[in-house]
This record gives sequence, C-alpha cells and structure tokens, in this order.
Amino acid sequence: MAASRMQRWALILSGYNFDVMYRPSENNASADMLSQFPVGKPSIEEESDHYIYQSVIEDLPVTAEDIRLATSTDPILSRVLEYTLSGWPNYIQDEGSNPLTPYFIRRHELSVDDDCILWGRRVIIPEECKQRVLVELHECHPGIQ
Repeated sequence: MAASRMQRWALILSGYNFDVMYRPSENNASADMLSQFPVGKPSIEEESDHYIYQSVIEDLPVTAEDIRLATSTDPILSRVLEYTLSGWPNYIQDEGSNPLTPYFIRRHELSVDDDCILWGRRVIIPEECKQRVLVELHECHPGIQ
C-alpha cells in the first residue's frame, strides 16, 4: 500500500522541480500541530454558511459534438487526430516552426475519445471553440476582466 501511494505521489509531483529535505518533527511544529489538532463538530450557524455551486448541464458552452466537429475541420487538429489514431511519424520537419510540434512532443500522452483529442484527462479545445469556453470560465470569476 505504501509503495503504490509513493508511486502516485511521484507521478503527481513529476511535473514540478523540487528538492526533498528531511525535517525532524521538532522542527516541523505546524504540521505536527495540524495532525493532532482536534476537530470539533460545527455549530448550527457554521452549517448554514455552506453554499453549493451547481452547474447546469444543459447550458454547457460546448458539447463533445461541437468539439468533434471543430476538431475535424481544424487543419492542425485533424492531422493530430489522424496521427493519434493511425500512428505518428518518427520525426516532423521544421520542428521549431511546425504547428504540430506541441502535439508531437506529447504524442505518447494523447488519446482519442469520440473523435475528441485528449491530453491525459484534458480535452484539447479547437480554436473555433476556445472563445466560448473562455467566456464560460471567466463568467463567474470575480477578478479583473
């Protein structure tokens, strides 16, 4: 069990550059306090302060069908889709200026589901749909526009 937990953490942290340092517990008082701090039951007033944000599925900015259609008409993503399904070449020409380079570098991490290109668990949004997705993402953001 501990080995699989360490493997999961190693996979999650592999995207970061960090140094692991040992600290004895007497030098790590805040972590020790938080691990032993008793958690009491919330009062009735605290329970009423919880809000739930509910997303409405019918109002999605783009659907899988929209992404599928836009991917098939996008000149770059249609080639990425074809390469991902049938196999990538060993190299691409003009790697520095080729628009396929970002996808070629990640070719082993790409997959296809319902003719939508996925990078891990993330959907690659075609240019045609990006503005609608950005508007939706920024809609409930309270920051500067």
